[in-house]
Order: sequence, then structure tokens, then C-alpha cells
Amino acid sequence: MKKMGKRSGLWSVCAVLLLLGAGYFTSCGSDDDDNGGEGSGKTYETLTTERKAVSAPDTAGTIKIGDTTYNSIQEALTAAESASADVTITLGKGTYKENGLTYTGAKTLTIKGLGEADYGLDVVIYGEGETLSTEKGRTSFEITGSGTVILENVTFKSSRQETKGTAQAEVIGTDGTGNLIAYNCSFLSGQDTLRTVTKSWFYKCYIEGDVDFLWMEYTNGIVALYEECVIRAIGSRTNAAYYTAPRLGRDYKVGKGIVIYNSTLEAESGLTKLYLGRNPWEGNASYYEQVAIVGSKLYLADGVSLHSDVWASKAEGTSDEAYIGFKTDDYFQASAKGLGARLTAEQVAAEYAGRNNILNRVYDTNAKRFKKDTDTSWDIASVITANGWEVTEDTSKDLLDGETEAVVKEYDLTGTTLDSTLTVTGFSHHHSSNSQQSGKNASIVVPVTGKAVVYVYGVYSGAGTITEDSQGAGLYDCNTGSTSKTKVSTYVVYNTSATKVTITPTSTTYLTRIVVEYDDTISFIPVESITVSTADNLTEVKANKTLQFSAALTPAEPTNTDIKWEVIEGGTAATIDQNGLLTALKPTADTKVVVKVTSYDANGVSGTKEITALKLDDSAGSLSWAPANAESVSLAADVTEANDTATGGDIAAYYKGTGTVLAASDFTIATSRNHKSITYTPSAQYTFAADDVIMTYKFPVTAQSALTLTNFSYAWGCGATNNIYGQVKIVGSDGTTALYTGEKLQSGTTEGHSNDGLVSSDALDVPLDAGATATIIVELTAKSAIENKTNGFTLADVVLDFKKK
Repeated sequence: MKKMGKRSGLWSVCAVLLLLGAGYFTSCGSDDDDNGGEGSGKTYETLTTERKAVSAPDTAGTIKIGDTTYNSIQEALTAAESASADVTITLGKGTYKENGLTYTGAKTLTIKGLGEADYGLDVVIYGEGETLSTEKGRTSFEITGSGTVILENVTFKSSRQETKGTAQAEVIGTDGTGNLIAYNCSFLSGQDTLRTVTKSWFYKCYIEGDVDFLWMEYTNGIVALYEECVIRAIGSRTNAAYYTAPRLGRDYKVGKGIVIYNSTLEAESGLTKLYLGRNPWEGNASYYEQVAIVGSKLYLADGVSLHSDVWASKAEGTSDEAYIGFKTDDYFQASAKGLGARLTAEQVAAEYAGRNNILNRVYDTNAKRFKKDTDTSWDIASVITANGWEVTEDTSKDLLDGETEAVVKEYDLTGTTLDSTLTVTGFSHHHSSNSQQSGKNASIVVPVTGKAVVYVYGVYSGAGTITEDSQGAGLYDCNTGSTSKTKVSTYVVYNTSATKVTITPTSTTYLTRIVVEYDDTISFIPVESITVSTADNLTEVKANKTLQFSAALTPAEPTNTDIKWEVIEGGTAATIDQNGLLTALKPTADTKVVVKVTSYDANGVSGTKEITALKLDDSAGSLSWAPANAESVSLAADVTEANDTATGGDIAAYYKGTGTVLAASDFTIATSRNHKSITYTPSAQYTFAADDVIMTYKFPVTAQSALTLTNFSYAWGCGATNNIYGQVKIVGSDGTTALYTGEKLQSGTTEGHSNDGLVSSDALDVPLDAGATATIIVELTAKSAIENKTNGFTLADVVLDFKKK
């Protein structure tokens, strides 16, 4: 398994919702930020220009496909979806007021304005999404399907641009597989102006926004290039601006993400906090963040400065962010906190030399180098020629001098007849998933000839090893839970004499494809040492409790990062899983526990860590709420469930969830990845003002013998915003007498994290006499306004610790 970091890192607000299965908005941070607006100390250019003014007539112009006129843009888009050839929609000068435009076609679609204004400001599509409560629904123009979309000489302006508070309003959102091009266009909104999934190129465009207004959704191997654009952070809606917020899938092939190239960044007055970008999903190891700002200048209004940290948070990426992470050239100052990287002139010349270079080269985390993107290579020069555009000449290359085209061999495993060069044992065709399903003693031997990267694709479930005889093993994992969702695992063959690789399942596996990509540049980087640590460097763990371990490999990015976790001493007192989470059992005496981590590479380097598992204290216990499965709960106005995990029989308790303004029918209770949760998923929009109580959860407990409540832990979050407080209160049996009042903690912040991975952990000293009842109250409160969301709130992992007197 891959090495893991602190468990608490999983519990950023977004991650809570992700792990627990709640639907969530993927640009999930609000525009709230607790950092100050201190300046950088570097002097940038002075902003003297005003916002670009819309110059379109108030009325709409003529909408045509060829000689056919349409009454609305959506009517023309619908016609284009069924066309048998590529389609161009032309728009005369004017303002077109339409909400929720969509295109799902397979053909190339061009929307071309017939005006003459710079940035297409005399042909304006003005509106918002049809359903503001969902990510795709809140988008002015939602693009799906496989067709490439070309926008020329048009402006998309959100009618929500000046909406205060957290008002996410994309004007463009891409969710298909076709590319996106914008030439001489404008995109005007506030938060989340442009959301790209597929490869995108914006040339000589004008863009306005503030929070995360160039952002990127979770997809592998992508890039959004903003070339010779004007990108303006506006100050009329909020006082904080973040130019970028990218999110890429953590995979072997990583595109260059958001690249702002030879462009102008502007920041107008009213902004007291300004950053080049942030990672709203910080701590979630499922993502990478990729941004590069190269050859660009920053223009600041009087009184506005770039924050000294440059980036508002850390990127999830490689140890050297010149490859994956936040990066700039040396025009921008270094971050005061050391966030991000500053590219050298040589790095810029090699990998950020022009549009072809940027769009068509990716970073290979296996080979540890940039290379040509052979999967989704884009002949952008042909597109430019076909449209007759005037652009700056680009002489950059996708294949650098000295490089050769990759040799790739693919093996399709979806049919009943397989490639005869494979040696397949114990696999059979699985019809419903169209894959090869493993049986007993199964294996697949794949022929190779020297250095290569082997990619193993699978669906639904399965795990095992990938091995070349003279190397250490690698691990593969197909566990997606879906027969339609694919997961890929990689294995680097660095032996120049290699002739075969063997895939051996350790659990029932469903494989769909094997790809071998040869690469003579691969070199073996062995694991030299492993340092094992625990969360917050704890050396003890209580009975029935968990402790997260982590392993740091040296060097940080060896060829084979797979490791094995095991307890080699004290196995009667604790167990550990392959994510490094140790679970203490119930030892009768304090017990020494030694955890060992071993590298799977050929050298088999290992590291150990010793802790003590404390004996079970007969006077102590723990109680958690939420059932193991939703089927055991009746979701009605009076939701109750008997306590399912009381220890020692000292507390009789029940769970009851109540909402101050929310429908009980919108609650669900579930267990996901061992995290028990209750989630509110709204059936209608809600709006909360600052200090509004969002929800109140009550947990009554009755002591059957005299005891003391010693700790209360819980996690909570909302995928739409970090902008909520959690607070614990305890009242007596009369419902009013205060026994304890905890401080308010903001979700998704450092103050809200504890060492066992929960967002809050309140130390208590609340005595209860035998027969006494107390009610623990968890109150979720809006820190500031939360508007136009149907994203739910989740409370999870509610645990009460107690001790007998």
C-alpha cells in the first residue's frame, strides 16, 4: 500500500463529506479566510485600468446555424446535438438572456459572435444556471459529451456576479471528454467563474472573478492554459481573492493543471486578502494540485498587495513542487511560508516554453519525469489554421530533443478471446463487468522486453501483486465498488533484462486491461530508509482506541513506494491495517507493541516504531452513536436508535437527531469506511445568516452507576463551505442547567483537528450520580452567511468516553 500521512489530514471539511458519502460542491471552500492581509514586501505593477465594459445592445441579435434562424441559443444548441457534422452557431451583436445552457453533443461546436469588440464584449450571453443548488445546475453553460467546443468573440456574464456571500456561479463548466477553446472572449462572474475538466485553451480572453475563479475539477492528465489573457480579481463582492484552485486525480500521469502563461493578472481595490491560489481540499490525499504562472505580470490597485504567503494553503503533490504543486517563475516573490516552488529559467524553457509544450506534456510519477502526452495529444496548430486566427507564433515541442515516441503494447481483457502472448491461468470472462475474473491459483504472465511501466486496470474489487523476478513486488488495487468505474495501478520495470511480469491476485479480481509502456530512461531509485512515526508522536494508546502511524520513505519518491505494515511484537494487544491505522485490543497489562514497515522493493528496507498499548481500565468505557447500517433505522420525525456499542453496561443511551429548520425525512444514517455518520441532505434550498443555528443534535445519557464524563469527540462538515462552527454543550436532566460549555471551533481549520483524526475532541470533567441524566448537545452554527446551497451537513464519529467513580 502507499504510505499514508496523519489520519487527521483526512478530516478537512471536504474530506468529511467525501468519505462519508454526502453529496458535495467540489469547490468547497467559502470565501472566508483567517489569515491576515499582510503584504509581500515586493513591489508589483500599479493597476490603472478599469474593468472592461460590456458594449452589447440590450436586445438579442440573430441566432443562426447556416441559413436557419433560431429563437434561442438553447434551441440552436439542441439542434446541434443531433447534427451529423460539425456545427457553427453565429450570434449577432446583442445581449442574450438565457439560463442554464447545455450542450451534450459529439460533434465540434463553434459559438461565434459577429461583433468587432475586443474580448467579444459586444455579444453577451447573460444569465445563470437553472438549478443554483447543484454544481452543474448552477453553471451558465454546462458542456458535456465528447464534442470539442470552440467559443469565439463572445462574452458570458453571470447575473450573480455581484451576489454577496458564498455564491458559486460558473459561467462555463466542462464535464465531457471534448476539448474547450476560447478565442477573444470574456467570462465575468465572482466565485468559481471557470470550471474545466477537459483540456482547455483560453487565448486573449478577459476573465473576472474572486474566490477560486479559475478552478479545475477532478480528472486525470488535464491542463487549462490561459495564454495572453487578462485575469482580473474583482473587489466588489468579497474582500478575498484566490486566482486559482485546481484539483487533479492522483494518478501516474499528471497534466500541468492551470497554467497562466504570458498573461496579465489584475487585482482591484476592495481586496484585503489576495493569493495566487489555494487548495480548498487540503489534507485530502486523493488529489494533486497543479498551477504554474509563467511569463506573467501582476497589477495591483492602491492599497492591495499580494499576501506574503503567496499561496493560501499547501498543495498536495510531489516533494519537489516544480513537478506537481504550486509554482511560479522568478517574477513572483518566494512564499514566506515556503509554499510552492519558483521555477528556474531552465525548467521554464524545458516545460513551459509555449502552448504545444504546455498542453501536450505531462509528468509521469513512475518515470519521475515529464514526457509527451500520447493519450490525449492535441494538434492545436491545426485548430488555429482552420479558424484563421491571428496568434503569437509557437515553436515549442511536445517531444523534446533527444526524446523518442513511446512504444506501447496494450492487452484488452474485456472479451472472451485474449492475446495469445499472455499466459492466463485461473481467470474467466465475467459478463456483467466485461472483465476477466480471477478464480483459485489465478495469474497472468505478461511478456516484456526491458525497462517499462506496466499499468493494470481493474473494476469493482480485487487486490494482488505485480512482480518481475529480479525486482521487489508491487501492489495493485481494483477496489472501486463499481463495475463501470476503473482503477489503474502501476509497476515500474527497471531491469534491462526483464522478460516477463506476473500479476497474482490475493483476492477476487476483475481486470479489464493491461498496458506496457517502454521507457529506456527509467532508473531504479531504491528505498534507503524508512522512518515510522505516530500522530502527534504519541507513544501510548488506550485499550479499544486507534492510533494512526505514518511511514516516511527516503528518498521521498523511490521507484517502488509500496510498503507492508505489521505488528511484530505485542500482537495480542494491537493490530494494524495496511493504511497504518493501529487498533488497540483489550490487554490485561501494559504491553509493548512494535510496528514494522517493510518496503516491497528488492532491497526490502524496513523501519520500526515501538509504543505501549495500555491495559484495559475496568473503570473506563466508551460509547458511540449511529448504527452500523441504515437498514436498522426508521427515518421518521422521531428518529431513535438504541445505543449499539456501549462498554461495560454503564450507560443506557439513545440517539436522536433533530433539526431547527430541517426536515427529518432528509436525514440518512450510514457507515462508510468505518466512519459512522448522520447526514442531512436537503430537499430544498436553505439560507443561513451569520450566527444562525443550522442544526442541533442531542445525545441524552443516563448513568446506571456514578461516573464522570471524560471526553467527547465528533467530526462535522459541509462540502459547500468551511464556514460553520461546531460547539458542545452538556445540560442536566432539567434540560437547562449547564454542566459544560465548550468553545466554538470552525470546521476544516487547524483549531478543529485532533490527533485521532476527529475534527473536535473536548476534554470533560462532568460527574453524574447513579440514575442521573445529562444531554450532550452538538450545535452547528453559521459563522457567516451561507446561501443558495442544497449541500448537506454531516456529523460523524460521535464518541463519549467515561470513567466510573
